Amino acid sequence: DAQESRGLGDVYKRQYQRRVRGSHIRKLYMRLSFFHFVLFFCFFYLAEAFYSRKGPVIANLTKENFAVSVFGTPNLWFIQFYSTKSEECHRLVSRWKRVATRLKDLVKVAAIDIDEQPALSQAYNVHYEDDTPALKLFPSELQPSPSGKANQYVKLPINYKGSLTVDAMVEWAISQFPEIVYRLTSKNLQEWLSSSPVNVIHFTDSGQIPSWFKALASEFRYRGSFAQASLSDEALAKRFGVENKDAIVVSNPTGVHILDEKLKRNVIYDWLISLLPPAQEAKDASTTTRGNKKDEL
Repeated sequence: DAQESRGLGDVYKRQYQRRVRGSHIRKLYMRLSFFHFVLFFCFFYLAEAFYSRKGPVIANLTKENFAVSVFGTPNLWFIQFYSTKSEECHRLVSRWKRVATRLKDLVKVAAIDIDEQPALSQAYNVHYEDDTPALKLFPSELQPSPSGKANQYVKLPINYKGSLTVDAMVEWAISQFPEIVYRLTSKNLQEWLSSSPVNVIHFTDSGQIPSWFKALASEFRYRGSFAQASLSDEALAKRFGVENKDAIVVSNPTGVHILDEKLKRNVIYDWLISLLPPAQEAKDASTTTRGNKKDEL
């Protein structure tokens, strides 16, 4: 009986040990499964949440709206073609968002997933993960399409090959604004005024043309001519009724209009919208002015 009891005890002991080992294995499996689930979720989330539509980076460009959004506006567009499989693209996410924040109201900053938009990526020669991140700036000017199709105009992209630091990318993008802001003085005033019936002048003590004014000049380039003048040119300032402080002046067929308070970009933008004619009207008026001038000559 004692031997039989010990035999049964050994059986129960082995069964208990197996249950304990099984319990440990199940717990370990569950932990590993949870760990892998977390890893998968994080990867999936990061892949999907590179750039949300509510963030500073424009993330809704598609084959269907690309031409209207990029070619149909006079804005500069700085676009990153990226792949969620690229480690460099992962590392660039936070910096690209800071670039978009720094360039707000100056340059449109966007991002295109090459796997989600294969037609766009192929159109701009970004075919594979190894091609990313590819940064391309689309300027404000339209050019005849390389395809040779009649009456088709596009923006030809400029590839960015510099450092991927925020400062370097921002400075390069700003440097791509077209040089269309005229340096105005009393001596060249009449010549400049005769070139367009609608004129916008920034009076300031600064010798540098600020980025926000370059951006406005680029955006409104088909609605008027833009110039910068020095407040130290007293004759010129007096001609437009500007006192000794920064001001924006619009000279159009209805008269001279001055904005010298609250010179914030959004205030100036809305003010210009109210005073400058639509692009086609401005173009027609400019053509008429030049035609009349030629007839006089």
